[in-house]
Amino acid sequence: MSKYYPLCEYLSKCEHTHIELTFKEIEQIIGFQLPKSANSYSAWWANSGHTHSSIWTDAGYIVETLNLSAKKVSFSKNMILKLPKTNKKNTAVRKETIISVKPVLLQDNADIINIHGYDFQFLQRILPDCDTDGCIIKFFPQERYDNKDNLPLLDNGNGAFCHFSIDVSSCAGVYLWVVDKEIIYIGETENLHHRFNMGYGNISPRNCYKGGQSTNCKMNKLVLELYEQGKNIDLYFYETANYKVVERELLKRINTPYNVKDNR
Repeated sequence: MSKYYPLCEYLSKCEHTHIELTFKEIEQIIGFQLPKSANSYSAWWANSGHTHSSIWTDAGYIVETLNLSAKKVSFSKNMILKLPKTNKKNTAVRKETIISVKPVLLQDNADIINIHGYDFQFLQRILPDCDTDGCIIKFFPQERYDNKDNLPLLDNGNGAFCHFSIDVSSCAGVYLWVVDKEIIYIGETENLHHRFNMGYGNISPRNCYKGGQSTNCKMNKLVLELYEQGKNIDLYFYETANYKVVERELLKRINTPYNVKDNR
């Protein structure tokens, strides 16, 4: 049972069509503090793509409005969620995901997929931060860099970027980016929290220029691009101390479109 179940129970008993709760009231209901991402990122309150979002949707509610500055969220019952036109596919049921890599052994619970003998656990959907109208909040970090050495921009260093985060601990392992039933990227890390929240999801100005982390720029732009196309990016993870070995093995057996250098 999810630790957020008391909120599901509370909403299930509620007879109101609309209900507004402060974050403190929710914390009183569930009995513990909400994670930092819930207080800082609108994506945490998305109505799909997260395990915890089923807590209010299973109770027959959706998040209709969110005010992060006031720490308030309103739930609505029996209403159709209004998503931006480019994001209609985000309403798809994630449990229908099938990976187009052979052989793939899916278990009854699609939260876990077996890839060449390794069980990958679904973590969440990667969603960029959006404003209250559902539009991506775009950033231009390269403009904040004091380029005293006149360094050239990386190929992926120009233009807009987005912010996103994942609600995970600092664990080591291998992760998969899955889009439209296909593994598009395989990566390894000794600190999953840092890799996404301080790397992919938060592009530093220096990384936009020569000598910076070009992969961070490439994958951040990919999140923005795919979201605008209405595509979902599902994140799966296999926890292991042998993350480099496992990643190498998978890259030898799986051809992915965004591990260009790794797959050569």
